[in-house]
Amino acid sequence: MSLFTYLDEFPTLETERLRLRELSDDDVPAAFLLFSDPESMRFIGKPPHTTHDETLAFIRRNQLLFPAEEGIGWAICPRKSDEFIGYVAHWRLMKQHLRSEIGYQLLQARWGKGLMTEALRAVLRFGFVQMGLNSVEAQIDPANTRSRKTLERLGFVQDGLLRESFFFGGEYTDTAVFTLLEREYAPHTFGAPPPEAEEP
Repeated sequence: MSLFTYLDEFPTLETERLRLRELSDDDVPAAFLLFSDPESMRFIGKPPHTTHDETLAFIRRNQLLFPAEEGIGWAICPRKSDEFIGYVAHWRLMKQHLRSEIGYQLLQARWGKGLMTEALRAVLRFGFVQMGLNSVEAQIDPANTRSRKTLERLGFVQDGLLRESFFFGGEYTDTAVFTLLEREYAPHTFGAPPPEAEEP
């Protein structure tokens, strides 16, 4: 099953303030600032990057998702700039079930402006309308209250809690699983900037 056969090239998405484009090797320096920041990586379950090579490897893996039809990841940029300020993706596709899992991160300097909510609105619209998904999943650390608020603002509902499902940094942590169904998706609410700011 293909969810991308109608696309001739990588899709660029635009919102009122943002442009979501294909990741490039040129993004490495800016992306390294994101992935090497301990606070930005706090709830990701992976150590911060220590070299540009790690960041390049991350970008290269994401560049392969779309042609392999295994997912699709975008660089988040200001609408009138090519500057990398974050990352968002349908990073895992479950084609048989028309379901994806999303992932997202934003430079700490850009937190508190509602940008991630705005980016996710575009990505969810693309998933439900263009890809024909039935559901979108997000898995977060329950301690990441700002990410929880972002998901709930977008209509996600927590399906459950996977207890001590993840081991990192010498300890087990729980995983909260959130889902948004296509029939719950409200297109008319997905264009305007969010009424309140959030942090990813």
